[in-house]
Amino acid sequence: MIQLLQIPFSTSNLQEILKTLEQFLYSDKQHHIATPNPEFLLESLQNPEFKKVLQNTSLNIPDGIGILWATTIQEKIKKNKKNRTNAPLEHLFSSPILKYILGIKYLATLLINPKSCKKIIPERITGTDLMAEIFRKFPDKKIFLLGAKEGIAEKAVKNLKCQISRQNDHIRLTNTKFQNSKLYDYFSGTPKAFDEKEISTRINSFKPDILFVAFGSPNQELWIAKNLSKIPSVKIAIGVGGAFDFFAGEKKRAPKIFQKLGIEWLYRLFIEPKRWKRIFNAVVIFPWKFLKSL
Repeated sequence: MIQLLQIPFSTSNLQEILKTLEQFLYSDKQHHIATPNPEFLLESLQNPEFKKVLQNTSLNIPDGIGILWATTIQEKIKKNKKNRTNAPLEHLFSSPILKYILGIKYLATLLINPKSCKKIIPERITGTDLMAEIFRKFPDKKIFLLGAKEGIAEKAVKNLKCQISRQNDHIRLTNTKFQNSKLYDYFSGTPKAFDEKEISTRINSFKPDILFVAFGSPNQELWIAKNLSKIPSVKIAIGVGGAFDFFAGEKKRAPKIFQKLGIEWLYRLFIEPKRWKRIFNAVVIFPWKFLKSL
């Protein structure tokens, strides 16, 4: 576990995360999982309620190359400060100079060598990828999908099951539970207070093990924190942003090479120019505020 802007992050890889989630599913407690990216952290700086939620989740999984970049620089600066014994150099390494030099260096090397930013946290795990892995890993668990437009969640599950079946023929051939539509339920709903009672009633009547919420951040995290105790069957609740839209085919995800390099944001900018402000916050404002905080 590592702290970044006072938010704790897991340093586990995907397989270790899945083992942890399996333990959560068979525990007697409820667990809120979040997948913070740089935008989450910027929001937490000005939204105390959201910050408190992220500080109290069961697990925060890094979604965004910017998180890996920041933890690498943070640990590098700590190490340099600790190892410096010469007074003038010690003063230099405790000043903003090194912070910005290192920041620019690691930003510049992201495209050339993405592994340079994976020294503390081994990999970036998006909410979309995590959702797919949960479907694959736990095909017999009851899952409720909350949010997105009417019919999107149903289409997402159908496409996701087909995708997993193609990748794993043994699931399609031998695991009849995986194809059981009674394992899944959906509700478009909204994060607004007047929908809370209806949503809780719908979820409780279904009694799912896992809840995916696609309200977008910070609404989905705030909703889970407020309502999780009202839906006791749910062992794991995760906010997944636009994952339903991706799996339903409503929005196109970046090609694998962009995902591997951690620059999905660049692809999204190409196909959705109106997102420029969000992307500017993630790739310019976040690094600036983070480096200032060190």
